[in-house]
Amino acid sequence: MRGLLAERGITVNRSPAAFKKSFPEILEQTQGELTIRCQTLLRIALNGFHAIEAQIAQTEEWLEAFMKQPALCQKIAAIPGIGVMTATAMVAAIGDAKTFKNGRHLAAWI
Repeated sequence: MRGLLAERGITVNRSPAAFKKSFPEILEQTQGELTIRCQTLLRIALNGFHAIEAQIAQTEEWLEAFMKQPALCQKIAAIPGIGVMTATAMVAAIGDAKTFKNGRHLAAWI
């Protein structure tokens, strides 16, 4: 969206929050400069952006909820530098760590 606007000499901050905030103002100010098709494409792209943000938020909520259940996730997340995503991914990928002979085998598998 920023690239499309930049082609028409309209610059927008890189921050998604700044873009969302200024988007209605940009459309209003450039009404005579941007074609109806361009405005429509920008609105469609912005709706897609909002949908992706909603999906990310929903996934993060699901991961946070999942994180509370298995104690193993919480133990792994307690390691410095390991967050929700990595902890849940490790538990999902590894499953029962007892299938590995020792910690070195697990580390080699990872």
